[in-house]
Amino acid sequence: AAGMDDYLGKPVRAESLYAMLEKHLSPNGGGAGHPPPRPAPSFQPTDTARPAVPAAAPSPRPTGCPVTLERLQSVTAGNEQLQSELISIFLGDMRRRIRALRDAMESNDEPRQRLEAHTIKGSSANIGAEAMNALAAAMESHIPNGRLDQAIALLGDLEAEFQRVTDFLRESFG
Repeated sequence: AAGMDDYLGKPVRAESLYAMLEKHLSPNGGGAGHPPPRPAPSFQPTDTARPAVPAAAPSPRPTGCPVTLERLQSVTAGNEQLQSELISIFLGDMRRRIRALRDAMESNDEPRQRLEAHTIKGSSANIGAEAMNALAAAMESHIPNGRLDQAIALLGDLEAEFQRVTDFLRESFG
């Protein structure tokens, strides 16, 4: 049958993904073939809920570790190869996304501004870059509410925080 057979919500966690694959690829689950091997996580997932960023929140001034490693481990189920791939994709994509966000702001392209801020917010959450996530969330909330000047003011902070995250990830994971 054509169409959607199931749903996997964001943020995608490795354990949820493996369970879904197992369900759909196993002979009893209606899929064809064999599920991939499930890595055994070597940690307890933590609650990753974050408080909503108020619209008038001042720019976060990050201190300490720029990446919550427990979050990164939760997303990848502790799989080091998957962590390395995710980090590589994140760093390349964020560099392009932040540049695209700056271009969208300079050209006053509101739909593109919202898209880029939203994507940066989600990707930052997946990797565990909480300050980046908060900055992008604040920017995303300012854009449709006619507060573009406030969103633009946060862009420099977002770029600086991305550099902190980049330096940390390269130091920690090579």
